[in-house]
Amino acid sequence: MLIALIGFAQNNSGFKVHEWGTFTTLQSSNGERLSGLQKDEETLPSFVYNIAHSYYYNGFLFGPKGFMENTWFEHVTVKMETPVLYFYSDSMKDVSVNVNFKNGSISQWYPERADGESTQYQSHLDFSQPRTGWIKWNATVLPPNSIANYTDSSGLETPQWIRPRATASNLVQGSNGEIEKFLFYRGIANFDVPIKVEFNTSGKLIITNTGSDKISYAVVYEKVIGQQANIWWSGSLDGGTIKIVCKPSTATSASDLSDEMTRFEGALVTAGLFDDEAQALLSTWQESYFQHDGLKVFWLAPRSFTDTILPINITPVPQDLQRVIVGRSEVLTTQKEQELKQGSDSVFWQTYGSDRFSEAYWESRNKTITSWTNLDGSCATDVPDLNSANLNLIQIFPNPVSDAITIQSTFNEATYLRIQILNSLGVEVYNITETANGNYNKIISLREYASGIYSVKIQTDKNISCTKVIKE
Repeated sequence: MLIALIGFAQNNSGFKVHEWGTFTTLQSSNGERLSGLQKDEETLPSFVYNIAHSYYYNGFLFGPKGFMENTWFEHVTVKMETPVLYFYSDSMKDVSVNVNFKNGSISQWYPERADGESTQYQSHLDFSQPRTGWIKWNATVLPPNSIANYTDSSGLETPQWIRPRATASNLVQGSNGEIEKFLFYRGIANFDVPIKVEFNTSGKLIITNTGSDKISYAVVYEKVIGQQANIWWSGSLDGGTIKIVCKPSTATSASDLSDEMTRFEGALVTAGLFDDEAQALLSTWQESYFQHDGLKVFWLAPRSFTDTILPINITPVPQDLQRVIVGRSEVLTTQKEQELKQGSDSVFWQTYGSDRFSEAYWESRNKTITSWTNLDGSCATDVPDLNSANLNLIQIFPNPVSDAITIQSTFNEATYLRIQILNSLGVEVYNITETANGNYNKIISLREYASGIYSVKIQTDKNISCTKVIKE
């Protein structure tokens, strides 16, 4: 009864739209993102539309799900999974929703779209090349007292499809009459995420917020089949900061694990979701995310990052639009990488051919990793940045800057030096590696860069520093 009353209050407080979804990546032990993530994580109901025009007839599938299976994919490094849009309105309302996907393709959706990117078959899709996926719906938000039924009631729904329905949101009717609790879409892409996860030479996990915006919540979550999940660390990450995390020496207790999931839910609510929406998100991904083996970092994407990668336009403009995207960075341990290299190719495909990450595992199998970061320090601590302890070692000026920055320091011996500049999305726009000795003076022109906040990341033999520079 309480949920119903809350839903009624929400629906009568104005036109609201809430969204949640996930961005999934897979990283090698040294922090390199792997490609080959075009495989579906969870099977969608057969009534979901997709860019390959596959369909069911008398229980048989004609045509593959998602993209054509015989399409040659390259450089798919991100899976966008289960974004759902919920609508809250105290009356019936016609809406138009347009979503663009930077460097991606929206491959599956429901209800039927009004328009979108081409469904013409392509034999080769290289996601390292610039592209923009997009979708448009013309839909009707039904009134909160609507007794309409879901269009598809034939029992084809999967648990992952049903669970997002458990909210107090209005029903939505697509332009061809299909009724559902939400607008749904899914896609694949290639873009940089504002977080890097890697191991150092001593086996500690190094988490870097490569963007300038704060990541309000992150948790390192390890699951071994047959065992309870283990929490390594959770907390927030300011822009440009680095966290050093160690594997705990004792297993996480059941009560501590429950407390962490409560914190996770609370972080989703703080980010903008209603309680029932946050619960629906966590429930939807129980099997695939939380019960599936592996080491992963869950993190809440900054809103500015979501709006840049996934710009949305809704007409009429809602009084409140909340978008909560959970990043999921799967990380290969050095042990897992060694396992992937064992045996013959045929044995590999027999073992991993049906795995959701089979193509990425194959890429890992054929990679030789020879170096990891030597950054070290105490567990669960932040690495000092250029704004504090290292300011007397390396200086960056002027700041703000309109033309060029100067990096100055003095090194008593030959020192490996790597300088990276990343924009506000964490995308690398400058990179140089050289050896410095004695007085060091480096001038880098920013004249052609767009105005905004940039992160200057400097790695030496002994540490990594990061500071923010404002380009006017």
